[in-house]
Amino acid sequence: QGKFEWGASQTTVHDGSAGGSTTPPTPIPEPRSVWGLPNPAPESLPPVPGTPIPEEQEPNIETLPIEDRDFDDFIIVDPMGVVPAIYVYFKKAPVEEYEVDYYENFEGRSRQGKYQVDHIPSRDAVRVYLEDLYPDEGSKYIDKMVDKVASVAIPIAVHQKCSETYGGRNNRKVETESGEMITKKELDARDLEAAVNANWDANAECLKNEYGMSNEKIEEIRAKLHKLNRNVGLY
Repeated sequence: QGKFEWGASQTTVHDGSAGGSTTPPTPIPEPRSVWGLPNPAPESLPPVPGTPIPEEQEPNIETLPIEDRDFDDFIIVDPMGVVPAIYVYFKKAPVEEYEVDYYENFEGRSRQGKYQVDHIPSRDAVRVYLEDLYPDEGSKYIDKMVDKVASVAIPIAVHQKCSETYGGRNNRKVETESGEMITKKELDARDLEAAVNANWDANAECLKNEYGMSNEKIEEIRAKLHKLNRNVGLY
């Protein structure tokens, strides 16, 4: 029975005869190169530039003139949290000489060291009037309403020297036509329109004598005071 012997360079087959026969080795095929793609591979695209992330900075504070009196400031916030919050503060216009407006609209505005704002009629008189008119309303409502009263910016000296209601003058006793003794604020609360005329007359006399205010200007301011108070229903 024949058998195979494997050598490095040939194969010998023994079939029982003396020498057997040999065959040349099966050639090993040479390695072939990898086939290329039918089309060249596309070149890679350049990377898309991203938005640069700013370096962390301290919050910036800016002040700007503004006429809007309903708010003082706000904060700009980056929803991604990358940029720090920016605090924006609006600086309101300073109070002007003889400016007439509701007292609440003077809040937060510079008096420039020259003016004071006088409620006309007085804040206390309006409080007495409202508490009598709305006995069931809480103090929160009254506190809000007493600053929605016509007011005028006048020189500090005039306010302190001539105003009928400056300081404790509102609490002084006065005699009514019927002989009743009540406080000045209680008297004014009974007729707010008359109180406006009396309060403004006291200021106007000083302004005319010491600052040369004309009669036309005095009456112009009086008309503005009455208009504002009528608009909110004080009389």
